[in-house]
Amino acid sequence: MLSKTFLKATGITVIAFCAVTICVYSEWTIRILKGHKDNIRLPKSTQNDHVKHMPNHDAPRLQTMAINMPPQTPKPTRSDLPATKNSKIVAKDPSVDSLRESMKLVSNERLAGLQRGCHVNNQKFGFDLDAIFKLIPAHRPRFYFSDKYRLLLCEVPKCGSTSWKRALVTMEDMAHEQFPDKIGGGEAHVLGGYLDVWRNLNESDPASVAKTKERISNYTRVMTVREPLERLVSAYKDKMLPTGTGGASFGKMSQLIHKAYADKNENRTAETSHASWQEFVRYLLDTNRHIYIDAHWQLFSKMCYPCISSYHHIAKLETIYYDAQYISHLIDYDLTPFFPALKANPRRKKWSTEYQNYLKNLSQEDREGLYAMYMEQYDLFGYANPKSLSIHGE
Repeated sequence: MLSKTFLKATGITVIAFCAVTICVYSEWTIRILKGHKDNIRLPKSTQNDHVKHMPNHDAPRLQTMAINMPPQTPKPTRSDLPATKNSKIVAKDPSVDSLRESMKLVSNERLAGLQRGCHVNNQKFGFDLDAIFKLIPAHRPRFYFSDKYRLLLCEVPKCGSTSWKRALVTMEDMAHEQFPDKIGGGEAHVLGGYLDVWRNLNESDPASVAKTKERISNYTRVMTVREPLERLVSAYKDKMLPTGTGGASFGKMSQLIHKAYADKNENRTAETSHASWQEFVRYLLDTNRHIYIDAHWQLFSKMCYPCISSYHHIAKLETIYYDAQYISHLIDYDLTPFFPALKANPRRKKWSTEYQNYLKNLSQEDREGLYAMYMEQYDLFGYANPKSLSIHGE
């Protein structure tokens, strides 16, 4: 009897113990799970490590989305276009298509302005191949060509002519330099001479004449200009001064101009033998001069005959980086390495410093004479009237 009572009590105790154990275990499990959920059971350092080593399954997808996102390029407005009467350039970072459309508008503006200028100066406007051929050889447009890319360039010295020659000889595989600026200026001009349209013409050979006419008629025709008086000052400094790159031939020319146009009242040392700026201007304005007018300061219209040559684009040195991109599209060849963007000292600021001082140091009569001599160039190529230039001290 006692044995049965003992066994019954023991069984009840075991059952009770199991029940209590189950309850305690269940509550502990719930707390652990809740602790994982709320991060209340993990030390702070363990939480950070846990997050750090979690795999980011979205990373590849996010990278793909970033790659495929289209570039956000601002669309330039009409006021952002390169102006035709100053050196203002297009908006920053325009897209290729926007730039192309902008420069197309600018190109049309320049050509329309040229047409008006031709009419104002009583010249007919349009392509006239016969009139070009009738010019004496020394007066014909300074045409250079690329047969591979069907480009016809009218060379204008002091308007990026060396860079254009580098481009042409590279286009024709005549120079094999990897970088355009490694082609020396002398080399570019010597090699470029073989691409002179008239040098390649044999007027007694019908095939040669036909090829020349085909180049002039059917290639993309381009010329480059620059603010006329700025170009004149640049030419004087480069060719007439001993510090320039004129060499012996221009040095001799400078001496001749000095001797012919020196003013005894000017205070110059006996050792000075080059032409002063004032002497150079007198030489230019002398209608009875015996010293020829060099191409470096010859009028644009007498080197490229724009009224009868019907150019497809007139580039300006002030916006040449953008012009090069536009012409690249026309001929399907990248010209931009030959005309890098200006990084400092914009040309438009030079009138307020260096160039303007040259005009200031002229007499009013000589300055007016220069204005009259180059006025037609301002009309033809859309530059502001030179009389609008403010001269320091006046």
